[in-house]
Amino acid sequence: MMSNPYRSFTTMLAAFVVIFGVFLSAVSYWFISHELIRETSGLTRNAVVTYIESLPDAKKLFEQSAPHGSSPDQADGSAAEDGPSSTEEERLLADIRAAFDPYGIKDVRFVNLDGRVGFSYHPLKTGNTLTGRERERFDRAMHAGKMLADKTSSDLNLWLPISSDDGTLIGAAEVSKDWSAQSAKILKISLTIIVLLAAGMTLLFF
Repeated sequence: MMSNPYRSFTTMLAAFVVIFGVFLSAVSYWFISHELIRETSGLTRNAVVTYIESLPDAKKLFEQSAPHGSSPDQADGSAAEDGPSSTEEERLLADIRAAFDPYGIKDVRFVNLDGRVGFSYHPLKTGNTLTGRERERFDRAMHAGKMLADKTSSDLNLWLPISSDDGTLIGAAEVSKDWSAQSAKILKISLTIIVLLAAGMTLLFF
């Protein structure tokens, strides 16, 4: 029968192996997730910035002044005077989706300096003013002057400050990217690491 000192030592060693394995697994998961977020965010930012830089007048993306149907001038269904017509919006939406869909971007909004949405994948959001958490994220990104990333379980949301040709900030692009594929990849890699660590720790223990 195992003596008490040896039993205590074995129990402590087993606890250490478990705790160390959990710690390494958590660190590995954080590192992989962090690196994937950084890489994905960089690729997404480059795609959005490159597209905007290719436009002859990027400021038009930020110029819608009122929500659809909220202006008296639009009672007859016509577009606002300073906003794009419905045909132009449809053409612009198709053009933007053709440029962004290959990157897994599922939603885009262009927000001007006043926090008003000038363009959105969802027409009903165009012209609305940001409030609450969205406004807070927008203000933080604009104040910092750099990209702000916010990951949920299924999406990676990015706020990208946008500047005109002369370097003046004209607003920000909010980009929502599908994160499900990356989440599955992180989970698969993490599970592999956990299995290898568990096998290695078990061998060391015995």
